[in-house]
Amino acid sequence: MTNNEMRTRARNHFIADCGWHDSQVIALKGDASFRRYFRLRRPNGESVMLMDAPPPHNDTQPFVTVARGLKTAGLSAPQVLVARIDEGFLLLEDLGDLTYSRALRDGQSEARLYRAATQSCLAIQTRKPLDLAALPDYDWELYLREVRLFTDWYLPAHGVSLGDSAVSEYEAIWRSLLQPILAAPRVLVLRDFHVDNLMVLPQGGVAGVGLLDFQDAVGGHRLYDLVSLLDDARRVVSPAVVRGEADYFCQQLGQEPADFERDFAILSLQRNFKILGIFVRLAVRDGKSHYLEFIPHLWQLVACRIDHPSASGFKAWLDRHCPPPLRQQPQPAANPRDRP
Repeated sequence: MTNNEMRTRARNHFIADCGWHDSQVIALKGDASFRRYFRLRRPNGESVMLMDAPPPHNDTQPFVTVARGLKTAGLSAPQVLVARIDEGFLLLEDLGDLTYSRALRDGQSEARLYRAATQSCLAIQTRKPLDLAALPDYDWELYLREVRLFTDWYLPAHGVSLGDSAVSEYEAIWRSLLQPILAAPRVLVLRDFHVDNLMVLPQGGVAGVGLLDFQDAVGGHRLYDLVSLLDDARRVVSPAVVRGEADYFCQQLGQEPADFERDFAILSLQRNFKILGIFVRLAVRDGKSHYLEFIPHLWQLVACRIDHPSASGFKAWLDRHCPPPLRQQPQPAANPRDRP
């Protein structure tokens, strides 16, 4: 029996144990992780969601911890109905099909939806739904692992092999850039706060924003999730909405505008250089080549932030080691780590 067959059998046992043996099992479109999602629908129309997050690649306990904290704070995370942490199965409340992405495609107001999302982001911070001691910290080591995805995956896919001195300089630049980020107060950061992971719900206020995909939550910088929302790796957000929501968030925080602009630029660069590496890795290692179509958009986001004065040293490094001809969709033929 193959691993996939064994996992399917385990999933079916879990479904039966939860009393949903008579349901239709509908596989949902996958994402960039090892997790899979299924909608279980009974003949009477009742439905729940099944998260299949096989160990050891996934740990469902953080999702359960954060979901319960968000629910307690009056925010709309799915209720955890059944949790089998050791097996990697969760049965969850079904928040429906109306994601922000779908609502935007259907013509709903971008300005209204993004304002609701920004207010939800603020509420996550101000309501303090859980003790940050229960979560990992977004520390230097984690930031470094993420930005190294660019040098480990993106550049090799373009045939660039950096020497030790160039890598050391890259790391030193990021250590300097991230100093004000690491020194800032910590808040709950969901890390993937963007339109594919937000739901439009019928409730009023911030409860009308459904929250998904927060199993990688950490204690981090208060602008991180806003950056994820506005400098979206997969969607072009209108400049007026980006500027309006950034100004609104800055005013609500009471942060100095210059510090806000600096922190936003640094976090946007950090996040998008991480994602440049991730999308290439998904194509090369996992055969998910469709993620490469977002590479040009990611470089457009970089172009919007790289001219901030705080990033001048990084811009110079980038011009030397990844000049404009390399800032495009690569055509990786093989795992760059396997090259001689």
